Amino acid sequence: MSEKECSMMDVAPTVSAVLGLPAPRQAKGAAIAEVVAGLAGVGLGGYSGSELLGRFADIRGDAGNGSDDDVADVIMDIADGAAPEFLIAQLGRVDDVFHQRGPSSPEVAPMLRETDARLKRLVEHLKPLEYGIIILADHGHHETPQPSADGLKSDHGTDGDRDCLVPCTWI
Repeated sequence: MSEKECSMMDVAPTVSAVLGLPAPRQAKGAAIAEVVAGLAGVGLGGYSGSELLGRFADIRGDAGNGSDDDVADVIMDIADGAAPEFLIAQLGRVDDVFHQRGPSSPEVAPMLRETDARLKRLVEHLKPLEYGIIILADHGHHETPQPSADGLKSDHGTDGDRDCLVPCTWI
């Protein structure tokens, strides 16, 4: 598989359907850039939002080593300025906290509340700009019986449907 094929492998058919566009020639492996013009990819430096999603985007939004609030600010700046047809972003700190603390830890509750407030702020900003908004996770988390060698307390589970099918909200 080429480097470009690794960038957004299975998102292209969904984006095609959401935007009412024809499916790409080869759905599996087709990059989103083949489906829409005006693509932006946003995330933290070193995370898949900027590194993988933004690599082949027309606009690459990198929030550096900041917070998910910084990612939200970059999203809004790009939407206000460049107004891409499609913008995909990753809020990576949620994943960090789940990995570090485990999904059942009481320490994840404040992060989830902050994320809810952040998503509300994004929706309130993007809806008047006529963006459709889809919120989904890239994977689930499982508690690990023992922390990993690098101290992580959760993992992604398996390749089964239980772990790979994630909730999706369309606003």
